[in-house]
Amino acid sequence: MNAMAFDTHKHVKALKEAGAAEALAEALVATVGAVAGEHLATKAGLAEVKADIVELKADMRALKSDMRALKSKVARMPDMDALRAEFASKSELKSDLAALESRINQQLAERFAALYRQLWVMAASVVGLTVTLSKLIS
Repeated sequence: MNAMAFDTHKHVKALKEAGAAEALAEALVATVGAVAGEHLATKAGLAEVKADIVELKADMRALKSDMRALKSKVARMPDMDALRAEFASKSELKSDLAALESRINQQLAERFAALYRQLWVMAASVVGLTVTLSKLIS
């Protein structure tokens, strides 16, 4: 921040009139002037601070908007318990499908075994008929 205008002569004169020695008055005024210049706000300094505040407020509005958008996204996210339940039901479906596949494979094996037995019976019958026909013809 810029240093503030400080009338040192006026203040030295006032201290001398109050009974202070000139060296003491000058030292006091110089010290007060230095402190005032470092720590007192000026119009330019206040304008800078005001501009910073305006910028911070804009940043805060943007952050609030971002937080609202994020909160909305989080609200639309599926509930973890619901996801776990859905995953569990899919796992149950997988095990149900595996059990069904096992039963189907077992039934197919049983049917193929029955078909092979019938084929053997039919083959034996064909052989028996062929032998019988062959004896009849001869």
